[in-house]
Amino acid sequence: MRFSFLFDLRRAIAPIAAALAVSTAQAQTPAALMYDAKVGPVAFAAGEVKTALTANHFSVTVLPPGDPALAKPFIRVILTTEDAKLPGQPATTGLVNQGYSIQRLATPAATNWWVIGKDAAGAMYGGLELAECVQLAKGVEGVTNRQTNPYLEKRGIKFNIPLDARTPSYSDDSDSAQANIAHMWETNFWAGMLDAMARHRYNLLSLWSLHPFPSLVRVPEYPDVALADVKRKSGPMWDATLRGTKMYDPSWKLTTVKKMTIEEKIAFWRWVMQYARDRGIECYIMTWNIFVYGTESTGYGITDSPTNAVTKDYFRKSVRALCNTYPLLAGVGLTTGENMGNITDEQKELWAWDTYGLGISDAMADAQNPASPHYSPERKIKLIHRAHQADLKEIIEVFSALPGRTNAESSLLFSFKYSQAHMLSSTKPLFIHQKDWFSTIPAGSKIMLTVRNDDLYYLRWGDPDFARAYLANLPDLSKIAGIYIGPDGYTWGREYLSTEPDSPRQLVIEKMWYFFLLYGRLAYDPTIPNSRFEAILGKRFPTVSAEKLFSGWASVSKIIPLVTRFYWGALDFQWYPEACWSLEGFETVEKFIKPRWRPMSAGADGDRPLLMSVKEYVDGAKPDGRLNPEQVADQLQQFAERGLGSIAGLDAGTNKELRLTLGDIKAMASLGKYYAEKIRGAVALYRYQTAGSTAAYAQARKHLIAASDHWRQYAAQWSAQYHKQVLTRMGLTAVDIAGIQARVDADIPPETPPTNRPSPSP
Repeated sequence: MRFSFLFDLRRAIAPIAAALAVSTAQAQTPAALMYDAKVGPVAFAAGEVKTALTANHFSVTVLPPGDPALAKPFIRVILTTEDAKLPGQPATTGLVNQGYSIQRLATPAATNWWVIGKDAAGAMYGGLELAECVQLAKGVEGVTNRQTNPYLEKRGIKFNIPLDARTPSYSDDSDSAQANIAHMWETNFWAGMLDAMARHRYNLLSLWSLHPFPSLVRVPEYPDVALADVKRKSGPMWDATLRGTKMYDPSWKLTTVKKMTIEEKIAFWRWVMQYARDRGIECYIMTWNIFVYGTESTGYGITDSPTNAVTKDYFRKSVRALCNTYPLLAGVGLTTGENMGNITDEQKELWAWDTYGLGISDAMADAQNPASPHYSPERKIKLIHRAHQADLKEIIEVFSALPGRTNAESSLLFSFKYSQAHMLSSTKPLFIHQKDWFSTIPAGSKIMLTVRNDDLYYLRWGDPDFARAYLANLPDLSKIAGIYIGPDGYTWGREYLSTEPDSPRQLVIEKMWYFFLLYGRLAYDPTIPNSRFEAILGKRFPTVSAEKLFSGWASVSKIIPLVTRFYWGALDFQWYPEACWSLEGFETVEKFIKPRWRPMSAGADGDRPLLMSVKEYVDGAKPDGRLNPEQVADQLQQFAERGLGSIAGLDAGTNKELRLTLGDIKAMASLGKYYAEKIRGAVALYRYQTAGSTAAYAQARKHLIAASDHWRQYAAQWSAQYHKQVLTRMGLTAVDIAGIQARVDADIPPETPPTNRPSPSP
């Protein structure tokens, strides 16, 4: 009996013991990781590879670069570059800068996984790819040979940076900017931001400020301009203008959020730029002009007048000092279209040349001068000149004297606002071709595309098919250096919207990780299949069906682009689709009828089919292949219902991020249903206005009541997760989704038609 019991016990324990033995064996599987720790990008990727291997039961020995055959472990991962030519390193062909090759070489004695970059950045991207494959496959056996070169050379973030109340960005009159001033001076913020950027394959950080110099540099000729400490405005928000003026007033009472000398500030930003360089990321400082915030009390006589000789000299010296103070600064960008007074395009460019052009020329000369303390003969400084409210021909003519302008790698880049303010609209915007702008770019010159995302500040978005099509539709890539993505209306710092915030506050790039991942990864490699993104979701959220989450998220993410193509307010203050809002307030059903904003035209929208407005449709215009508003409404409803159907039954359990993500998907679906019913209601109401049909009136009322119900569901889900906020260029009234309900309800016509039927909208 006792023997039988022991036998049964041993038999019961055997599978557990075997599993433990396998687990122990897996945990102790040795692997060698060989790389040069002195090369920042390679060291960063090596850390990711080590984390992936360790998480999948490998014991990792780190070795310096050398002969892999001398390493004892059977599994070896070697991160290196094409020029290193380590013993046994396989040959590579066809790689360009940032490209990589992953090759598996197996012998009876060992399996070597070679990750070979064209340069350090390429080795980093190859290492990140291998690390992700290990995580997804739960081991090295799922890693396959591959070779990849970057699709776009530069893949950047546009970051309007709230440095200080005295040196504001264009977005500082907002809750998000004011809350983030202190975080702009925290190493843990930038470490998290730059690490995430590198993982998502971004390699350019552009920091945009109206006048950054006083917060970043001490100008030798104007030393009193340099600002100590970091300050923000005390008291309530203020009413700035749409053009950057009134963004700061010296009479304000300020609060010091951090004590710092200008020398400490310089040391801080040198650290940021070095940290970025160690992740393959270039830093640019971008400005608007002419703004002189922070110089008001210096006594130098600096003003925002384009004819002020002191101002011109100050800017020239400031640009030179900025470049010389930060040897890792890749370049400077400027705008000649905001606050330059009533002068001609030629005069604007002459001012820009006398300041930025000569300032960068001075810094380039310093870099080539052996007697200069800033001697660095290999240094290259780019100047990005935005074409916003400027004349391209004047830019080309005036800046042709910039040193290096005619080199193969020109020192001058142009920049164009590619989708106006709405990247989530058409996958093929055509603004760049209007007035033959794109065709006039000189041979050998390249442009950076400013890709503005002022569509979604709250809700998580994720449609890889849209992102892939958007990138695939870019025009002639021989003329495009890359893109930088970012909003003006919201600050991509730490989030201050959540009703259940993390501590410390979550970075926006972490909250919106899937959006950033899709655009960064596809800008590097647009051939990545949806199956990879589905697998990534499965790894992050292993308790639910990745297939259902992927498809549901992608479906509802198609709503905002279609709505914005239909109601095309090109600029952020004209149309904010997440709230059916603009600077004027709520966009009513009557504005959809008139319409205030017509659908994107054939000259602006390369997607097909094009869309008809409510007025055109009801007035009997020929469709000419366009979708009518009722068909648009049907598509919006289908996107919403498919999304909800796909995620039905998915249970987040205790996973907070998954719960909030599913909440955003549900909220976006309700928003889509709201717009579907609003558009149907607009069609029916305009039919009543034009023909007096009581049946049409009843239909309008029915649809607009349904729209109100969907907005109520949207607001309930939104309110469970988010707080209201004041947004840049949306006025001082906080945009409050729940508070908008009364305006939505006001769209519902009375139960009985009015005695005097209103005239149709003109």
